[in-house]
Amino acid sequence: MKFNNLNLSGLDQSEDTRSFNSKLFQRALDPLLKSNTPFKRFYKTDIKSGKYQLIAIEHQGTTDGQTWLPQSRVQYTYKKKLLIKSLYQEYRPNTSEWIHSFQLMYVYQAVNLLKKTTSQFWDDEKKVWVNQHEILYDYDTQERIKAATHLLWNDNPDGWKNSYKEVYQYGNSGLLLELDKFSFRDETWIPDSRHIYRYGSNNNLKSETIQQRQAGSTRWVNFFRHCYLYNLNNQKTKEVFQTWNYESSRWLNNTQTIHIYAQKTGELVGLRFQQWNKETEGWSNETQYLYTYYSEKLLKKFLIQSWLDETNSWLDAHRSRYIYDTGGRILEEYFENKFDEWAIEYAEFYTYDKNGNLQLVLTRHKGERVETLLDAHKTLYFYKLIH
Repeated sequence: MKFNNLNLSGLDQSEDTRSFNSKLFQRALDPLLKSNTPFKRFYKTDIKSGKYQLIAIEHQGTTDGQTWLPQSRVQYTYKKKLLIKSLYQEYRPNTSEWIHSFQLMYVYQAVNLLKKTTSQFWDDEKKVWVNQHEILYDYDTQERIKAATHLLWNDNPDGWKNSYKEVYQYGNSGLLLELDKFSFRDETWIPDSRHIYRYGSNNNLKSETIQQRQAGSTRWVNFFRHCYLYNLNNQKTKEVFQTWNYESSRWLNNTQTIHIYAQKTGELVGLRFQQWNKETEGWSNETQYLYTYYSEKLLKKFLIQSWLDETNSWLDAHRSRYIYDTGGRILEEYFENKFDEWAIEYAEFYTYDKNGNLQLVLTRHKGERVETLLDAHKTLYFYKLIH
């Protein structure tokens, strides 16, 4: 059973209801949601007032569209408005009881910076929690993350053991310049890889170079890198991924992503993915994502197209459509595949409580022998009032 993670910037959907196509949709949306283009994200917590805390998310399923059975849930515990525990459970229909699966516990410093995260899994035979993974966070005087140390639990005999860590280095401007990764071997920290960041005008990230430590030496060897270009509006226009060729000691193109913007509004309207063709020494189209918006800059339609070399044209493959209420909250999503005609694969419908909090996401799939959508899954959200 898979659980959906609590995204502090929004509520993600349950993975156990996602088909391959829907996961593809979400991956395609990620660059848009993370871009620096002005965009109202529709996966939002809907607790803008700060008066309510999300205390539980429960997933339910049905096979006949009438009888709903719990599947999994996550419960959140807070202390002074800080999340201190996430408890994940699975439902056993044969005994009608909730069984622990795993939990995440959070400890904070005095300034509310996360100090430690501990994950434990439930041993149902022994009825005890077993330590699994722990992360210790260290910060500099400006409250920037300086190091994250990962430890794994070893019952016999040592308890927590160092595993690996990340160390962050910043420049005078406050920008991240280097991320170093170490593994713990023979009671010492051994460098494994490092990420080197370089910036251009307006502090835009120009490149990220990943290097690995050459075995048996202190020499760093190039591995791969990302290069970025921007327009005059500081919008990313191109991302090129390159791999290092050891024989020729030079960077070789691999893939690139072209960002396309509307001239009048500056909105991101497309992402085009291309593969480097060694034979022609040029870029070949692979896939592209197209975005259209309502006048309120809310995403209206998202289209995935594949490139056909035979016809030298783009072919529609998948699309999603979004409907909102007057307040900009998502109400309906339709995920469709293109065969001879567009056909709905599934749809999701959103309901909010009187306080404006997201209360229910109902997933309906197309039946095999009927054209109507059938109830398949629902996700329930529970809140408490902060006093």
